[in-house]
Amino acid sequence: MDSKYSDGRLRLSTAQTGSLKIGNKMKIIDRYIFGKFVIPFLYCLAMFISLYIIIDLFGHLDEILREHVSLRILMSYYASFIPFIFVQSAPMSMLLSTIYLLGDLNRHNEIIAFKASGINSWKLMKVILYTGLLTSILVFAVNDRIVPKTSAISSSIKQDRIENIKKHGTGKAVKDLALYAVGNRIILVRYFDTEKNILKDLLIHQHDRRQNLTYKVTADSATWKDGKWYGRSVSTHRLDSAGRIIGDPSFYERALIEIEETPEQLLSQRWSTDLMTYGQLASYVKRFGKASAKTQRRLLVDLHHKIAFPLVNLIIILVGASFALKVKRGGALTGIGVSVIIGLGYYALMAISLALGKGGILPPFLAAWLANITFGGMGLFMMRRVV
Repeated sequence: MDSKYSDGRLRLSTAQTGSLKIGNKMKIIDRYIFGKFVIPFLYCLAMFISLYIIIDLFGHLDEILREHVSLRILMSYYASFIPFIFVQSAPMSMLLSTIYLLGDLNRHNEIIAFKASGINSWKLMKVILYTGLLTSILVFAVNDRIVPKTSAISSSIKQDRIENIKKHGTGKAVKDLALYAVGNRIILVRYFDTEKNILKDLLIHQHDRRQNLTYKVTADSATWKDGKWYGRSVSTHRLDSAGRIIGDPSFYERALIEIEETPEQLLSQRWSTDLMTYGQLASYVKRFGKASAKTQRRLLVDLHHKIAFPLVNLIIILVGASFALKVKRGGALTGIGVSVIIGLGYYALMAISLALGKGGILPPFLAAWLANITFGGMGLFMMRRVV
């Protein structure tokens, strides 16, 4: 027996006592590692948030002075931006903190001391990996529940108070406009000239209560005039519940198109995946799938990306750790340089893969996950060589 009972007390054997000492030692080391990791992480987050606000402030300084925007409005505007900045800057902050922590331990030979005590690099990184996983969950929650609401607030303040679009006009064109319209309809527009209020390549899908496509309208263009939309080269199609066209389509050189939304309402009600939760976007995928294969493909890429992107907070730790454990020399500037290269590489691959997915070259799932798969595999391979 490894343990014996005597006088009502439990006496532990030497092996059990040793395991308790190792367990207590690991708890102390975990707290030590966590403390040295989380402080740089918070510093990096604060730095990125401050830099973003300063750059954006100077970028809109002309509009702010011209419109006499109050300090209260500015504070509300930038406060609503903080959740979005947190989501975008968390991976880079995680990477910088990982390289700084492990690089510092490596330079002071603390990792060698840990290994001499029987603690390998994986055990040493356990608390960092757990932190990365928890951060990934937090980033997903913030991006899914908070960012859509705060982004809508910041967008509204920017348009109405800072840029004052109603007063000065947008002077811009909007491409690939899509929205839910009154009467259970989906409106798709390839190009919207907001100065002349002209819709080009217009497509309207009418659905019944069961979301079956029952009526379709296409037009080369539609112009807003006297409170109504007038279309050119208009065609209409009626469909049965199976999606088959009933009878012959009707063609009109010019015709009044029943769109109740004004140009301003079309702009304000247009969908944006950044302003949707995961559930809302999944619902859009189901509904837009019957309207346009191209739109469905783009939405599917964004849907998968909503899950893939938060996990980079965990994956980036593996890549950063493998570099930090391998390089003993070099100070903070070396760590920052390596972090920038890794970060730019990830974001570049992510942007390219998302574009290829939306263009139909890559499947939506692979397009959203390619950067994570590539960097995750690279991180695991390099860690196996370092450990």
